[in-house]
Amino acid sequence: MSVSKFKFRQKCPVFGIYPNNLSESQLPTYQDVLLCYQFERFGIGRLRGDNYEPRSKEVTEIVAKKVENTFKKSSIPIVSHTRVVQMLTTYHKKFLTLKKMFLRNPIGLSSKRDDFVSSAGKLFDIAACKCIYFSSCTCPKERKVPINEQPFLLDQRTTRIGRIGSVDLPETKKITKKNERKEKLSKRHSTSTLTRKVSARTRDHSDQPDSHTDDNNVGASHIDSSKNDGDDEFSLPSSKTKQNTLVLQHTALAAHRFGVSDGAATLIVSSAFLDAKKAGLITEDQASFVTDKCKISRAKKSVGVKLQNTESIDSVYGLYFDGRKDNTLTQVSEGEKYYRDTVKEEHISLIAEPGCHYFGHVTSPSGSAEDETQAIWQHLQDNSVDVEHLEVVGADGTNTNTGWKGGIIRKLEEIIGRPLQ
Repeated sequence: MSVSKFKFRQKCPVFGIYPNNLSESQLPTYQDVLLCYQFERFGIGRLRGDNYEPRSKEVTEIVAKKVENTFKKSSIPIVSHTRVVQMLTTYHKKFLTLKKMFLRNPIGLSSKRDDFVSSAGKLFDIAACKCIYFSSCTCPKERKVPINEQPFLLDQRTTRIGRIGSVDLPETKKITKKNERKEKLSKRHSTSTLTRKVSARTRDHSDQPDSHTDDNNVGASHIDSSKNDGDDEFSLPSSKTKQNTLVLQHTALAAHRFGVSDGAATLIVSSAFLDAKKAGLITEDQASFVTDKCKISRAKKSVGVKLQNTESIDSVYGLYFDGRKDNTLTQVSEGEKYYRDTVKEEHISLIAEPGCHYFGHVTSPSGSAEDETQAIWQHLQDNSVDVEHLEVVGADGTNTNTGWKGGIIRKLEEIIGRPLQ
């Protein structure tokens, strides 16, 4: 009687370690997934007690579900189950090919095996959002990584120092309440739709004339009573059935840029929506787009938080800047007392390309090209930005920026030591 090949656990010939289950404290790497595959394959074969190889599809399904559960535990949106299975199958075939070649010629393929092992240390990334910079993410809302989980996912993609902890009770309560609000909102929308359908049918019946006068009178009274009954049963106040769920990010940015107050921005946005409604560009269902100044204020705060949480930039390929003079509050000391005063300051915003990534603004002592150049260069040095790959500099066409001898672009070229486009 032959001994089952699954009786004793063997080391993986490629990685040189024993297969093991997935860790629950970190997101899995490619190596973790392959070792988990061999671990599950060994477990299934040992339970059967024979030498028959478990089906690849069966093992892949088990490992794919484990990987998905690990990402879901971190509240990170993931790709479809079919895509996860496809990624796992493709990489496992690549592993089997290398394994066969390595067992035949271990010395000649040692370098190829080392390259495979080093690349297998990367994250087995099944997150729905693949963006490098979350601040400039353009993915749909359902695929975006939550703000609280963005640092953790970035860590798992790079240094892999972070760990998955126990259940965060305050955050769990927030998510539960958010889901409850969504459910209530969908119920209100469905009830509102039913109310409009009943009202429309009632109007259609009331517009149909009858052939006899007596029947017309009876029909009218019947329609009125049915209309009243329908209103008592289905009608709800419009203020409770409609909510403005628009995200006014671009409106908040424009209001910030031109110094428009919350009240003025609210009036402009609401007037634009009313004009669009009169022109037929939006329907009656979308009439709740009229907003208030509190929503504008929240949008401004949200935009400010996102700009403050932008990731640092290591290297820049394109640098764009623009400045303007703003009224800035400052404190002036007279003796032992301080007084508030308003002064004009030159504020220069810096944008990195590609990706239109905002990475700060600088204040120049004056509007001269020399002072502004020093302020920009000092900001790059303070943030350890590598300018070796800098090829493009962009600005508006003022003489301070584009002067052939004393402009900011020319002075940056002199500091860097090479021409820029």
